[in-house]
Amino acid sequence: MQILYKILKTIKETDYGKIKNVLQSLLFCLFIGLLYYVYLVVYFPIKPNIISRLNIILISDYQGYIDEKEYLQKIQDIYKIKEYDIDYEISSRALYDIDSFFNFQFELKRIFDNSQEDLDNFIYKNHKKLEYFKIDLKDFDILRKINIEELEMIKTLILKKLEILYRKGIEEDEVPQVISELDKYLESYIQDFRNNKNLLQYKQNLIIYLSRIIYPNKFLNISKTLERHTEMISKIPRIYNLSKGSVIVKRGQIISDEAYKVILETGTKRHYDLKFIQSAVWSSLFAFLIILSVLFINSSLSLKNIFTLISFLFISSVFVISYDEPFYYLVPFWLIVLFAYFLSGIVLSLISFIWYLVLVNFMYYHVWNSLASFNLLSYIVFTFLFLFLFLYIHDRDRIYFLMNELNLNFFAGIILFIAGYFLLMYYMGFIDNFFISFSFSLASFVISFVICYFAVLILGIGIGDIGIGRIRWLLDLNNPILSDLSKLAPGTFNHSLRVSELSEACAKAIGANPILVKIGALYHDIGKMLRPKYFTENLVQGEKNPHDDKEPYLSASIIKSHVIDGLKLAQKYNLPSIIQEFIKTHHGTTTILYFFIKARNLQNTTKKYPFEIREEDFKYPGPKPYTKEMLILMICDSVEAASRSLSEYSYSAIEKLTDNIINRLIQEKQFSDVDITFKEINTIKDTLVKNLYISYHVRLKYPSYAGKNNNQ
Repeated sequence: MQILYKILKTIKETDYGKIKNVLQSLLFCLFIGLLYYVYLVVYFPIKPNIISRLNIILISDYQGYIDEKEYLQKIQDIYKIKEYDIDYEISSRALYDIDSFFNFQFELKRIFDNSQEDLDNFIYKNHKKLEYFKIDLKDFDILRKINIEELEMIKTLILKKLEILYRKGIEEDEVPQVISELDKYLESYIQDFRNNKNLLQYKQNLIIYLSRIIYPNKFLNISKTLERHTEMISKIPRIYNLSKGSVIVKRGQIISDEAYKVILETGTKRHYDLKFIQSAVWSSLFAFLIILSVLFINSSLSLKNIFTLISFLFISSVFVISYDEPFYYLVPFWLIVLFAYFLSGIVLSLISFIWYLVLVNFMYYHVWNSLASFNLLSYIVFTFLFLFLFLYIHDRDRIYFLMNELNLNFFAGIILFIAGYFLLMYYMGFIDNFFISFSFSLASFVISFVICYFAVLILGIGIGDIGIGRIRWLLDLNNPILSDLSKLAPGTFNHSLRVSELSEACAKAIGANPILVKIGALYHDIGKMLRPKYFTENLVQGEKNPHDDKEPYLSASIIKSHVIDGLKLAQKYNLPSIIQEFIKTHHGTTTILYFFIKARNLQNTTKKYPFEIREEDFKYPGPKPYTKEMLILMICDSVEAASRSLSEYSYSAIEKLTDNIINRLIQEKQFSDVDITFKEINTIKDTLVKNLYISYHVRLKYPSYAGKNNNQ
C-alpha cells in the first residue's frame, strides 16, 4: 500500500509541462537527424552513371576480372601504336639539295644582271642542275626584283624549319602538310617586308619546287611494330587488384557501372549508408546537447526559440560542407552569433559559436574524412571573434540596439574587418581572388543581418513573438488600452508606468529581455479598469475605501478578480499570448495578506466564521512566474506598490522594504519555477533600491532672489 501511495503521489506531483517539453525536444532532435540523413542520401548519392560529389574510398581489398569489352578495347588501342625508323641520310640529302637549289638561284640572280651570252654559258654549264631540279627559267624572272639579302633570309627560314621537322621525322603522307606549313610560315614573315608583293610571287613558285625536293624520312618498321604489339598484349592483365583505402571514384567523376559493381561487392556502399545513419544519430544527439546547454544558460528561453537557433546552426553547417572555396564564404553563418546574441546575450553567442565549430568539423569528417580546411576555420574564428568583441563593447539593451542604435559605424566596422582579413589572407597566399572572397563574405553578412532582423523584429522571435510594429503600438501610451487605463484608473496607470521603468532597469542589469518585461509591466494591471475604486492607488485623498464595508473573503475575491478581468481584456484586445502570461503570473500564488490577516483577526475577536480561516482561500490562482522577466515584474510590482506606504524614503528604509518583500516571495516559493541565481536576485534588489531611492529623493529648495516675486 505504501508503494502504491508513493506512486500515486509521484504521479500527482509530476510536472507534465516539463515532460511535454522533453518529449517535444526529443521529437525535434529526431526530426533534425532524419532531415540530415535525407540530405546526405539525396545530395551525396552513390548510384551508377551519376557524378559523385565525394571521393568514394574502398573499405577492403578487391580482385576483379577485366570486362571482355574493356579487354578488346585495350587491344584495339595497342594496334594503334606503331614503331617507326627515321633515316637521317635522307633528311641530310634533302637539306643539301635545298641548299644547292638556293645557291643556284644566287648564281642565276647575278647572271641576270649580265649579257645574254653570259646567261647562255651559265645554262650550258648548269644543264644538269636544271634537269635535276626541273627548273624553268621563266619561273625565276622574279629574281630580278628581289635582292640577295631577301633571298638569303628566305633560305635561312626554310632550312631552320625543315631541320626541326626532319629531326622529328616526316612521313610520306605528311609531306603535303609540311609544304602547307612552310607556305604559311614564309607568308607570315614576308607580310612585314616592303617588297612583299614580289616576294609573295616568288614564294608561290618556290613552294612548287620545294615540293619536289622535300622527301619523307620516317618509315613504318613492321617487324618492330609487331614485336611491340605482341609484348604489350601479353602484359594486359585479365585480373586487377584494388587495395583498401584507394579512391575508386574521385569527386566530380561519373560512377561507372564497373565502379558501382566494385562498390557493391566490397560493401563500400553499405559502409557509406551506415555512415550516413551514424551522422544522423550523432546529429540528433548534438541537437539534444545543444538544447541542454542553451537551457543551462537561460532556462526561460522558449523551445520555439531554441529550435530556431538549432535550425540555423544545422542549416549553416550543411551549406558549408556542400560548397568549396570561395562559395562557402556566401554561407550566412554571421546569423548564428547575431541571432543568439539578440536571443539571450553574449554568453549564448559564445556557446553557439563553439557548437558551430563542432558541427562543421563533425560533418566535414563524416563526409570528407578530414576536418575543415584552415581557410574556412580561420575565417569562422576571426569573424566570430570580431563580432564578439563588437557586441561585447555594445552589450547594452540588445533589442533596442537592433531597433534604434544601429548606425554606419557598425556596418563600416564590418566592411573594414572583412576587407582587412581578406587582404591579409591574399597577401599571405591563402586565397587566390580577393575581390570574390570579399564580395561573398559581405553578401553573407547582409543576408545574415536581414534574416536576423526579420526573425527578431518582424516575427518577434525572442521577444514573445511580437513584431516591431506591434511593439511600437504596445509601447505607445496613447493606444486605446493604455488611454482607457489612464482615464479609468489613473493611479494604476501611473503605478504601471513606474513598474515598467523599474522592471526594464532590472532586466538590463541581469541580461534579461528589457522590452518584453517593460511591455508586460505596462499591461499587467489592466484588469483594474473594470473596478478601479477597489484598488487604493485609484482613490483620491479622503475618499472612502469600498473594502471597509466588505467581508474579507469578498474583498479578496474582488482583488483576485483583476487577474481574470485582465486576461479577458487582453483577449478582447488581442494582446500577444506572452503579455497574457505576464498578467497571469505577476502575483503568482502569493497571499493577499491584508485581507487574510483581517479575516483571522475577525475570527479571533468575534468568532464570526463557523469554519477555519485557510490561507489558500486568500491566494492568487497563479501560475507562478516561470521566466526571469515574469519574476522581475512580480518583485518590482510588489516593491513599488508597498513603497508608497513608507513614511520615510531613506535608502535604508527602501532597502529594508525590498529585502522583506523578496524574502516573503521566497518563503511563498514564488521563485521555484525560475532558473535564477542569488547573485541575480541581489542585482535585481540593488537596481530596484537605487532607482526607487533616486525617484523619491527630495529635491533642493531653491532660494528666491531678494526683492523678487517668488512665483516668477
